[in-house]
Amino acid sequence: MKATRWAIFLLVLAASNITTGYVIKKNVDHQRDMLEALEKMSRTKGTFIVIIGDSLTQNARLPASVCGIPLINAGIGGSRASTFIPFAEEMTARRLSPALIVITLGINDAVLAYRTDFRATYGLLIDSLPKSPIALATLAPVDTNFPVAKMLNPSTIKSIDAAIIEIAASRGAPIIDLGAIVGIESRDGIHPTESSYHHWITVIVAGIESALKCDGALSREPH
Repeated sequence: MKATRWAIFLLVLAASNITTGYVIKKNVDHQRDMLEALEKMSRTKGTFIVIIGDSLTQNARLPASVCGIPLINAGIGGSRASTFIPFAEEMTARRLSPALIVITLGINDAVLAYRTDFRATYGLLIDSLPKSPIALATLAPVDTNFPVAKMLNPSTIKSIDAAIIEIAASRGAPIIDLGAIVGIESRDGIHPTESSYHHWITVIVAGIESALKCDGALSREPH
């Protein structure tokens, strides 16, 4: 039964990726990464925190735990809000119950070529997740002087940020304000340089600590 559900999950994920524009060269690797994240959550004894996001999350050297609770990085490069809906449904099917789910998605939904309804898709993603506490992150600063960042629609970035803030308020979820980061340097207008990634990580960890109401004294070194 479990193997059958995995197969169905892969088929749904592939279909979702195709219909939402999430078709990239290493798509199979990304599906594998999602399954590995699900397996890691399933194997974890006791409670845990999971953060879902795109390459900004995937590339971050996050702590192994925050407030003494294991932190699982489920970031997948190229992801949009719709990408994680099958993942969220599978989390629910497995009866996973994280202490906190952090959502750091939205920047890839701002690509000029896309015409998706972010607010509706983001809401569906949240509804598909287990009924655990959530924390929603706004978008980190973007420097449109870089060619890669010019692929993004500035007005869509603003509307996505507004949607995240409004949805957080309506659901009583804390906001992690990545947009307030200062002093961060970027290698392409979107992704932080290695030397300044700590700014992004610091805000994420502080947001998790605030959501869990702890002081972070038990946070450990990055993976």
